[in-house]
Amino acid sequence: WNSELTLPTNQQTAPAAVEKPPLRPFLPAEQVWLVTLDAPPRAGGAMDADLVFIPLGPRRDDASAPAAGTERIVALERETGELRWMQALSSVWPPALGHGRLLVAASDGLHALDPSTGEPLWHVALSGPVLAAPEVAGELFVVLTAAEGLVARRARDGTGVWQAGLGVVGGGV
Repeated sequence: WNSELTLPTNQQTAPAAVEKPPLRPFLPAEQVWLVTLDAPPRAGGAMDADLVFIPLGPRRDDASAPAAGTERIVALERETGELRWMQALSSVWPPALGHGRLLVAASDGLHALDPSTGEPLWHVALSGPVLAAPEVAGELFVVLTAAEGLVARRARDGTGVWQAGLGVVGGGV
């Protein structure tokens, strides 16, 4: 048995360069509308089949002295970019969609809105700030807070289902 492998002379040359396939866009997408908002987004948005939901900061004309209530969540038509509704809520987290609810982790607690109209469905106050974007887990909205730890609430009515203290300390990120 010979442990050394020798290649014939014609095969000892460097391998030929592999031709790379052309780059293609990740998604077949094209811009169909462009909207200039009167305030900058405070976080990423969320989408359902009809609408795009975006948390906005203070209006640009209020930037030097933001007044309370100028922060809001807006819903734009996916097809046209037209404003469908807005709700005065202050949030620095992307909203979550699940079970016919739009969940907003706002500065005063969790808000569930009707995604098509923006009408409030329920609100739950929290003892401390939210530390991460809310997530959907089955029929639940789950959110991490500074005071309560990991909290799960029913999407349908906001009822608390479970809570797990994670030793989170402090008032924010």
